[in-house]
Amino acid sequence: EITELVNTPFLVENGSIFVDVSGKIINFEISSDEILWENNLNEIIVDFIQYSNALIVVTENNFYILETKTGKLINQSEHSVINPSHVSLVNSKLLLVGENNLVLFDLRSSDLKILKLIKFKNNNIQSVGYNNGNYYLKNEEAVYTLSE
Repeated sequence: EITELVNTPFLVENGSIFVDVSGKIINFEISSDEILWENNLNEIIVDFIQYSNALIVVTENNFYILETKTGKLINQSEHSVINPSHVSLVNSKLLLVGENNLVLFDLRSSDLKILKLIKFKNNNIQSVGYNNGNYYLKNEEAVYTLSE
């Protein structure tokens, strides 16, 4: 049972994936009315993003990488982002932005190593963008540029 979606469900090769705030993730085949797989992380899900044939799910303290075809856990890591609010993915790098810091993870490394950790004070980041090797962070006052 899905009570509150994190974001819009998305289509994968063999179904549609629904992600509930409560931690439930379901791959549902709409045409046959069949649940192909389901997973419950038992954590509040903040956001998710699709990456190749995987789903990256961000909770308050962790992020998980699940295979979209089977729901199998591929990898898991803690993050040090306080109140994560934005998730972005560029060139196999996962960017998490929170209340007072930003962390960039290398998804190609088996231990999901941290490439960058930047701390800042109460910038209230509202959106994140990427173009030509630069990350752009926007709040009500300014646009900040971070270069790779």
